Parts: sequence; C-alpha cells; structure tokens
Amino acid sequence: MMSIGFLLASAVLSGAGTCDQIPGADAVLRDRAIRWFIVGEQHGTTEAPEIFADLACLAGNAGRKPVIAVELPADATETIREFLSTPDDRTARERLLAHAFWRGPMYDGRSSKAMLNLLERLRRLKQANIIADVIAFQPTIFATGEAYEKAMALNLERASAEGGFVLALVGNVHARLTQWQFSGKSYLPMAGHLPRRQTLSFDIGDNGGAQWACFVEPSAKSGTECGPRDHGPAEHQFSRGFVQNAGEGKPYSGYLNLGTPTTASGPAIIE
Repeated sequence: MMSIGFLLASAVLSGAGTCDQIPGADAVLRDRAIRWFIVGEQHGTTEAPEIFADLACLAGNAGRKPVIAVELPADATETIREFLSTPDDRTARERLLAHAFWRGPMYDGRSSKAMLNLLERLRRLKQANIIADVIAFQPTIFATGEAYEKAMALNLERASAEGGFVLALVGNVHARLTQWQFSGKSYLPMAGHLPRRQTLSFDIGDNGGAQWACFVEPSAKSGTECGPRDHGPAEHQFSRGFVQNAGEGKPYSGYLNLGTPTTASGPAIIE
C-alpha cells in the first residue's frame, strides 16, 4: 500500500509542469539556435520571479529543458543543488537558508521571499525533470565595471559548455546588450559579452508599483538604506506577454511585460 506522503508528493510533482501562459513565449522559445536567454529584472518584486518561474516551466514543456541561472553568489550553487535533491521539504529549505547570502548585510532584493519562492518552484520543476539544473552565477571574484560583467558572462558560458540552453534571471543593467553609462564611464554589460547570434535578452516591464531595494542614504549607518520603494503608476499600461524589438542596436531584444503593477518583496530572513 502506498503511503499518504508518497501520494501527496506524486500529486505535487504531477502538477509541477502546469504553467501560467505567457503570450508570445512560443515564438521566442522556438529558435533552437539561441543558447542564452536572459531576463532582466528590477530586484525585489514579487512578480518578476513569478513570471520567470512560468517561463522556466514553459521552456521545459517546449522541450528546451533549461539550465536555470540566478543572480546569487556562485559559491551558493552546491547549496542550491543540495536543496533541489533533498526529498524532505523542511530539511531542504533549512539547508538552503543556511547559506550566508540570505543573512545580508545587503538586503538588495535578491534575498527576497519571492526569490525563495522561485527556488522552491524550480525545485519542483527539477524533481519533475522539466529543467536540467539550477546554478548561481554572480562572480565571487573582486572585480568592477566591465571586468565584473565579463566574469558574469563567462559563468553563463560555462553553464552552456555542452551546448545546453541557459535561462538566466539577472538585474536589468547586466541584461543589456549595448553600452551602459555609469558615473561618467561606459562599459558593456554582461549580456553584451555573450555570443550575439545565440543570445536573446528581455527587460521585464511593469505597470508601475513598488520594489524592495537599496539606495544610497548618507544618514544611514552603512551608507545605504534598504526597504520598499513605491514607483507609482506607469505612464503606459501593458498586457502580460513578450514584445520583441525590430532591428539591431537596441539595448534589449524586447520586453517581457508583467501586465500588472509590482509589489515589494522583502527579505526572506532579517537578522
């Protein structure tokens, strides 16, 4: 006789491949020449990791079976893999949250409850054999500017060393395909260092809302202050789905619109 636990686990896995549809996803996932698919977000929202999880699910169901890459410190990869393969839900979560990354000191939106929820959904997708792997790809070397962007791109190239399909969630500046100006300096962000004809990069668009983020605040002890930031309503309201750009020289291949305002997602753990 099968146990109740086994039946419940089987039911969860059987529903793991049920994805909320994203209009236009079929078209952008169809090109098998694309090896790197980048999604740029503003960290610290509930909705961006949610739609990214749907995209991972849709890619797997379309036969792409992606390696998922998240912008967490690269030394967290083995912790994430252990989380993916641990059968017991509670033990898996405890082991994942034991990594120092979740405990600051910079709660910049990447250690959010929404990111934790994304990883938990990816765990179900991995156990259902819908995705191939999950890696963390933020460089742990000391580098700034373009050297940092190149190191980040190299980590994604390694993830596709055997020709696999990589689906990455990263801050939207790193997702740019063209030069970026910051503090009077110009450099090429991460996505621009990947093989151009094998890369698509989409910026997430929202209908206004809020995010959890860190900003320079001289009055704060650390020089920065982290918390929810309200952006108000957007000038234009867009429906959920992909919109592709035509022509070369654009900073992104197009936009992945949420179709909704965003809400701020705070840290999974604050100590």
